[in-house]
Amino acid sequence: MVAYGFSAEQRPGFRLKAGAGRHAARAALLRGNTAILACAIGFGILVNLLMLTGPVFMLQVYDRVLAARSEATLVALFGLVCFLYAMMALLDHARGRLMARIGARFQARLDRQLFDAGLARCAVQPGDRRAAQIQGDVEMVQRLLGTPLITALQDAVWTPLFIAVIFAFHSQLGLLALAGALVLLGLAALNRLRLARPAERAAHAGVAAQRLGLSFQQ
Repeated sequence: MVAYGFSAEQRPGFRLKAGAGRHAARAALLRGNTAILACAIGFGILVNLLMLTGPVFMLQVYDRVLAARSEATLVALFGLVCFLYAMMALLDHARGRLMARIGARFQARLDRQLFDAGLARCAVQPGDRRAAQIQGDVEMVQRLLGTPLITALQDAVWTPLFIAVIFAFHSQLGLLALAGALVLLGLAALNRLRLARPAERAAHAGVAAQRLGLSFQQ
């Protein structure tokens, strides 16, 4: 069986076929997961729409509650806001679980194939780092799909729309929101630079552990 572009029957000197590997990984990721992915995207859309709950609530408070001095309206609006925030948290949790399920399926479909292929590659090319790294890469993808980073990337698509809406209310508020977004991007870039070397050392340690495990299997 071919995985990552090579098989157990190949002789020494074979090369990794990146195109075949990418095709196999894409097929394993999408096969049977299209409906789950569509649900996750739909939940993401609803979560981002529910992000407007707070601003709309404040607009209603200033427009209806303060003008009419109606405590009943305030209580009703507050109850509605609590319900909408609870639904937002539930949908966000469900979206994270769906992405984690996609990652688990992805790893389950490729794990055995890549393990056999890694053993075959080590048999013909002992000490090959790529063979030891294959399963680690798949596990990394599986973990990535289950982290909040993927959902954050989905939410980032809505950022320009939210900033445009804020600009529509007031230009100074829009500039403030834009400045806040830039500050967050700068902090993320700074955090990435600070963690680059520790992450690289951890990756090398993981590859060494994978290589040691494969040597024990032999």
